[in-house]
Amino acid sequence: MTDLLTHVLIAFAVGQLVASVYPWVTRSYRTAILTGAVIPEIVKIELVIPGYTLTTLLGTTFSWNPLASVYGVTISILIGTLIVVPDARRRIFLTLAVGVLTHIVLDIFVVQPAPTIGFLLWPVPEIEPRLVNIDLYRSTDWWLPFPGAAIAFVTWYFTDVATDSD
Repeated sequence: MTDLLTHVLIAFAVGQLVASVYPWVTRSYRTAILTGAVIPEIVKIELVIPGYTLTTLLGTTFSWNPLASVYGVTISILIGTLIVVPDARRRIFLTLAVGVLTHIVLDIFVVQPAPTIGFLLWPVPEIEPRLVNIDLYRSTDWWLPFPGAAIAFVTWYFTDVATDSD
């Protein structure tokens, strides 16, 4: 789960930067950015409730993978937008989308076992975009949270601590 922690740390840094530019991005909205960074990881519910268990219970083929597709993530953002008060919906939508975007950008650097990204565009057939995948690290690398924590700390320091002393 080092990948998940890294997603949250980088989303925190992005939230700090966005809040320094847009004053309406309060702590609540920065939390929405962190939540948005976790949305594509909802697919990991598979670890708790395997798809084959639901296939057996429902009597039809079931998979959690569409939750990580563009459509699943968009629906999750829309659900998150609808459960807040109407006055905050536009801002929640934007901040959740920023969090999801940080997740997607970080995933570009993950080593993929195959060069396809068809699961993102499900049910569209798989595409082979070699330019989209950089293959810099594995999502299971133990060292991954350390650069994320350093980036989050430096961003926090220069956006909160250093500006408060002035």
